[in-house]
Amino acid sequence: MLTLPSYHALAAMAVTIAMFIAFARGRMSIEIISLLTIAVIAVGLYFFPLEGAKPIDGLALAFGGLLLSNAVVWWLSHALPDLTSLLAR
Repeated sequence: MLTLPSYHALAAMAVTIAMFIAFARGRMSIEIISLLTIAVIAVGLYFFPLEGAKPIDGLALAFGGLLLSNAVVWWLSHALPDLTSLLAR
């Protein structure tokens, strides 16, 4: 028999739907929407931690993703064009 998803899964789906609606409306910049999404995830995991985790682990999980995304943006905007221009020579 099917069971309902956990509260964390329901919250993740709600945040995802809200994020896509905000992207589709286009009233706020993508950076602000992304930052708000990460902040909501961080605060949610702090006040409602995953089973067996400390509240601070949720902050590390949320903001660890922020650091990774910044690294990917840097790679795509700085290192990759330099590498492709070097290879094109």
